[in-house]
Amino acid sequence: HGKTTTASLLAWVLVQAGQDPSFMVGGIPRNLGVNTRLGSGDLFLLEGDEYLSAKFDRTPKFLYYRPHVGVIMNVALDHINFFRDQEEYIAAFEQFAGIVPEEGLLLGSADSPNVPRVFAAARCPVKSFGYAEGADWQAANLRLEPECSRFDVVRAGKPWRRDVAIGQPGRYVVYSALAALAIAERLGLDTAAVREALLSFRGARRRMELRGEAGGVTVVEDFAHHPTQARTSLETAAVRYPGRRLWCVYDLHTFSSRNRRYLPEYAQAFGPAHGVILPAMHHPEQIPEDERMSVPELTEAVRQTQPNVRYMEDRPAIVDFLVNQLQPDDVALFMSSGGLEDLIKGTLARLQRLLIYTPGEFFRGHSKTADGVVRYGRNTIVGIVDASRTGACADVMGIRPDIPFFPDVASALPARPDALLIGVAPRGGRLPAEWRAAIRFALEHGMDIISGLHQPLATDAEFQPLAARLGRRILDVREPPTDLPVGNAKVMGIPQQVVLTVGSDCAIGKMTAALEIEKSARARGRTPVFIPTGQTGIMIAGYGISIDRVIGDFMAGATEKLILDHAPGHDLVLVEGQGSLLHPGYSGVTLGLLHGSMPTEMILCHQPTRQLIRDSTLPIPPLPEVIQLYEAMTLPLRKAKVIGVALNCYDLTDEEARREIARTEDLTGLPTTDTVKFGAECLAEAIDRARE
Repeated sequence: HGKTTTASLLAWVLVQAGQDPSFMVGGIPRNLGVNTRLGSGDLFLLEGDEYLSAKFDRTPKFLYYRPHVGVIMNVALDHINFFRDQEEYIAAFEQFAGIVPEEGLLLGSADSPNVPRVFAAARCPVKSFGYAEGADWQAANLRLEPECSRFDVVRAGKPWRRDVAIGQPGRYVVYSALAALAIAERLGLDTAAVREALLSFRGARRRMELRGEAGGVTVVEDFAHHPTQARTSLETAAVRYPGRRLWCVYDLHTFSSRNRRYLPEYAQAFGPAHGVILPAMHHPEQIPEDERMSVPELTEAVRQTQPNVRYMEDRPAIVDFLVNQLQPDDVALFMSSGGLEDLIKGTLARLQRLLIYTPGEFFRGHSKTADGVVRYGRNTIVGIVDASRTGACADVMGIRPDIPFFPDVASALPARPDALLIGVAPRGGRLPAEWRAAIRFALEHGMDIISGLHQPLATDAEFQPLAARLGRRILDVREPPTDLPVGNAKVMGIPQQVVLTVGSDCAIGKMTAALEIEKSARARGRTPVFIPTGQTGIMIAGYGISIDRVIGDFMAGATEKLILDHAPGHDLVLVEGQGSLLHPGYSGVTLGLLHGSMPTEMILCHQPTRQLIRDSTLPIPPLPEVIQLYEAMTLPLRKAKVIGVALNCYDLTDEEARREIARTEDLTGLPTTDTVKFGAECLAEAIDRARE
């Protein structure tokens, strides 16, 4: 309803007017970069909330604030898991009005039907603001532009200021501007400073925030989580991006957004969109069954006014569908108060035209990221930077004749890349000093940077300010989310088959095996989903968590979260393994994945020509011993068997590979293949048999 935007604007106005206020805002004002500050002035700005204070205290939060000045943006039923009905909701605002002292001031929207009733409960002076005739602070002669909103201000029926502008588009941000003007006038702030602050206001994060542009498509995120907010956000987007097609992904995340009483309002909310996608509902079990709407039910309600709407339970499929539908100059608007980050990042990643950077390394020991993206990625790859290679990728890998090699980044500019993807994973994951010039050049020439290095580039002292100045993104795909749970064996409660690829060593083809099994399983009629747990898998899929960057206590929880988030809509979950229980340096991540994924079955990956554990002098034990080790490690939690072997025979001829496959089948008694050379059909068949 505009609380965060209004609070962000007021904080900016007060700062620009020299007040040095303290403030606490529910979002992050983009002008200020922080949502909390303790200033030296005597003003404290607080964004209020009518929600319950705590599980043990059902008092609405804003009744504890005791404000001298209150601003009510709207009074429309929300938080219906707390308020029983409209009457109880309005009563809370009446209580709020009553605690503003007699010498204070209460402001409220003149266009909200319930505000007059709230005003009647106040002891202090009240002033209205809005578009309605007779408002104390009225916006007139509104002119909407893509970058700002202009209006005249009428006070108490008389013209007061002409051509006031706020630096955000849309009809609804004008309410925030009017509230700010009323408070500024009460405080006696400098008029010129206030108007300049309004014009330079950049909004709040996650409120119509530009997340990126790729492939000619603009990707925007908004916090809308209520039908009224969804409608206003789409109307604002139509003003900001006139004449462009709007695709909307709307997430049912809050208690109110998932309640069936809002079905009639949702039916009218999505008219400005060209198309609407509704993902699966967030934890439907939290809503009583008689109050809960189903997403198919919502889809049919929305279809009354928006025929181009679809419900999609499969999250990776949402990205696939959206990317296939989006055209240059389209806008993709993601609306959620919670969890669409994977879809936002996945969509941006898939839309980008990639230039892969592998100086002197392509299809050699440390270029597995580039190799994987070339083989399995679904982006447009415009080229590979490697001066040691000539011709095309097909001359080296035998695939992708459409991908040329370039000697340097500058030579690739005519191919119009959107992003430079670092395709090499050097030992230790540090950025070689000699690569800096290429990254700097890419940023300066309009490219984002995608890195799977352990060394973060987004916070690099050289690259961070350069990217910020140029409006470019640096994506460190290894950086994990900050809100990861501790593992709790929840995967054991899902109906899907969960298969984990494990290895006799690290860097041995676990991701490749999982992706090839995914293809074969789909061909057999299964509905598999790939769970990326490393940087290359994330770059290919556009989602995932790099488990080797997660703090040990949260590795299992991160794996569990990935599976629980992506399993709905699928009957088979294929988890990319990492490290090896045998490796002296990388066994920890393997154990975290074992415990987090709780696999029903495992596929062992092995390279026949590798005798020693990588980067060590330790021998790889016979495969029956390796299998026994992995199966033993699952016993305390969920007994899982190794049901097949995926060999990596890239350094063998096809004839040699077939001999190794036969030898391994004799040794282990398990179906075996090289998934790249001969496909994964036998492993997909073994997975089907295990389910039976």
